Amino acid sequence: MARVVQRRSAPYPLIILFFLCFMCAALAAVFYMKWNKEEKAYATYRTSNQQVGKDMSDVQKQRAELIRQITGKEESATVTAKAAETSVEVALADADRVFKYDDAHSTRNEGMAAAVESLCSLAVANDKTMGDLRVELEAKNSLIGDKDKQIKSIEDGRKADLTAKIGDLQKAQDDFDRQLGAKNKTWQDEMAKQAALTAEKDKQLTALSKEMETKNADLHNRDTAITKLETDVRNLKGTPNLGEVAMKLPDGKISKALSEQGVVYINIGQQEQVTPGLPFAVFPSTGIPADGKPKAKIIVSSVGPNVSEAKIVEVAKDEVITENDLISNLVYNPHRQMNFVVEGEFDLYNQGRPDADGVKRVKGLIQSFGGKVDDEMSLTTDYLVVGAEPPRPPKPADDANAATMQMYNEQMKKADQYKALMDQARALQVPVLNTSRFLALTGYVPPKRFSR
Repeated sequence: MARVVQRRSAPYPLIILFFLCFMCAALAAVFYMKWNKEEKAYATYRTSNQQVGKDMSDVQKQRAELIRQITGKEESATVTAKAAETSVEVALADADRVFKYDDAHSTRNEGMAAAVESLCSLAVANDKTMGDLRVELEAKNSLIGDKDKQIKSIEDGRKADLTAKIGDLQKAQDDFDRQLGAKNKTWQDEMAKQAALTAEKDKQLTALSKEMETKNADLHNRDTAITKLETDVRNLKGTPNLGEVAMKLPDGKISKALSEQGVVYINIGQQEQVTPGLPFAVFPSTGIPADGKPKAKIIVSSVGPNVSEAKIVEVAKDEVITENDLISNLVYNPHRQMNFVVEGEFDLYNQGRPDADGVKRVKGLIQSFGGKVDDEMSLTTDYLVVGAEPPRPPKPADDANAATMQMYNEQMKKADQYKALMDQARALQVPVLNTSRFLALTGYVPPKRFSR
């Protein structure tokens, strides 16, 4: 039997399948390599554009800050730069979306081409914006340069003025220093001269001090001797009585009497320092009586060299002024000034109460007659004129107010002072005159009594 040999057919389908797989792998490798190359190129371009955008942003920030520092205002170009930067970011985002989606290869290429073209357009626009910005920046820089020149010119001018003023001040300082030096030298010379004079004066003062000590010692010894002599004189004289007080030497006499006309003439005038308004007491030609009572009182109306005219002010009962009658005023003395002390309460007008300003009036009378009034008793005191003794008030209660206590203290002080002066007058043997005696021996008539 014949053996049938079966022929195997060639494995074409397998070959074809293998070939197709190989071709697919090759195409896949080719497309992958091309896609990878394009993706790297895009990444490089995108990185470059990002750097360009960053550089543009930095330039815009620097330019805006420079403009703001110069003008103090924000510049609108900053907004343009930000818009351009935003456009770049949008284009890059579109390109990213193209690569992220799983579309067909052709679609991906078209999207990438569009993104690249958009980026190129933006790059051109950015380049133009950069150019415009550079032109504007150059203009601003030129303006800044002009401002710098102006500032430099002003600074140079001010520097020149300041240098001139500094020079003037330095010159003035030098002049002042020279003048001060001259003044200091003059002052030092004067101080040296004054020091020499002071030293000389100190020597003289020392010598005078020693001499004064010697003189003071001599004066003290003399005062002691005088005091002793005055004491001896008082002891020899004894205590004066009222008659001795009244027996004062007369000051003048009546040279002519016109009693009917109320006028008399006295034998003293300007040479004896007689003045209008000076009163005199009139006494008999036989002398001043022991009681010191005058027969009349006159007041000088006009004064001549040696004769004065006087008006008759008062005449005692049954008395008549005649020629050669004596005149006297206890205060008046053409040879020396009489010294008085006045104390007490005075009733010059016989009103039954003390005058508020009685002491002041009596002191004024003494001074107007040519006398001197002292505040304290001394060896030179000629007369103590006293008014009524101030009463001693009863002591107020312990709870008395301040005003009452002050009044009490003042009245007690007056009473104590009156008593102290009376004691001093007795100790120093100074004659004491009461109000009536003072008025009688001076010939003064108070205005109210005169008006009667």
